[in-house]
Amino acid sequence: MHTTTKVALIRRGEAGRAPSWTLRWHDSNGKRQHESIGRCDGITKKLAQDKRRAKELALNGGEEPIDKPAYMTLATFLKQDRDSRAGDVRESTLLEHDFAGAHATAVLGADMELARITVADVGKIKAELVGKGRAAATVHKTLRTLRGAFNRAAKLKLIHRNPFMDVKLPRVEETAKRVFAPVEVSALLKAVADDLWWEAFITLAVTSGLRRDELLNLKWSDVDFKDGTVKVQPKKPDQITVAVQVRKSDGTTVTETLTLKTWEWFAKAKASYRTVPLPQATVDVLQRQRVKQGGSPFVFITVARLRQLQRHIADGALPAKFEIVLNLLRRFGEIQDSILAAMKKDAADPSKVEWPRGCLHDMRRSYCTRMAETVPMHVLKKWAGHSDIATTASFYLGESEGMADKARQAFTAIA
Repeated sequence: MHTTTKVALIRRGEAGRAPSWTLRWHDSNGKRQHESIGRCDGITKKLAQDKRRAKELALNGGEEPIDKPAYMTLATFLKQDRDSRAGDVRESTLLEHDFAGAHATAVLGADMELARITVADVGKIKAELVGKGRAAATVHKTLRTLRGAFNRAAKLKLIHRNPFMDVKLPRVEETAKRVFAPVEVSALLKAVADDLWWEAFITLAVTSGLRRDELLNLKWSDVDFKDGTVKVQPKKPDQITVAVQVRKSDGTTVTETLTLKTWEWFAKAKASYRTVPLPQATVDVLQRQRVKQGGSPFVFITVARLRQLQRHIADGALPAKFEIVLNLLRRFGEIQDSILAAMKKDAADPSKVEWPRGCLHDMRRSYCTRMAETVPMHVLKKWAGHSDIATTASFYLGESEGMADKARQAFTAIA
């Protein structure tokens, strides 16, 4: 049977201090709770009575919880929240949590009571970020990260309501989606015809849709040459034995056996673990790449690079956001620049030749756009490794060449 909670209005005053209005009620355990609503010289008794009635309605209507949350500081919560997620999210996500938490505690103070943080306090955090000249994308991500943390606090009943829900996130201008047309993919492969590593990397990227981190941590055990598939799956730390050729001081070459460590790796989300079918052309280039790798367990990490990485492996893991393959982004940009230079050289009017520079992630976007024309969206969602089908549709599907013509052809019968 539901018991109506009664709220009393109390006029409290202490020696040397102006009297104030206080609301008082008992929680579900019979413990007395109170809330100050302002000084008596600033709030009339009539207004205080209105606040009492509003509070009583909110408590009995379920708009506000009767029980107050347990006391916890902002810093304590942020640490507990980080620790609770450490085994479920990637290290890079934890770094974003640390970055956002550092800003919050710098503005509000580490000892700020979690349940007392208001929308105005969130506004201070936002203003501080903007005042420091942070990019809109950085402000957006920081506030969104904190909003997620406070959502978890609300679920744990550490706070009544998430103050970040009422703060408008800065608008981040959407960048144009770059989709490499088939002829552009051919141009990329032609530009790296003498570099098998890049040929294999680009070919697999545009025909599997694997993310950069998934590609760089891919092992040969993840590739099924018989069935023509590639699997994204977690990796455990391991030790491998490889034979390497070492040139001695006298000019002779000897074979030495080395024991090398590998590292733990897991994907950004459970949905990322998947098996993706590969075309035969991709399987063929991967077979050639496997021969060239010379015993490395990784598809795109050479034995020489694996040896260099040994000193960075600690407790079976590499540092977050670590550059496993050096100068990857720069080299991909140089490849595209060489294509543009060659196109201008052969063009009658070089000023009209364009090649919008794409990033590595655009090869994944190109894969999703191509496959959307072939397979149902729910299948593409699975192969792309998305948790939500809306992500597939909103962020990864661009307009590919020929779509406009297909749209016109669809209505020729009624034109």
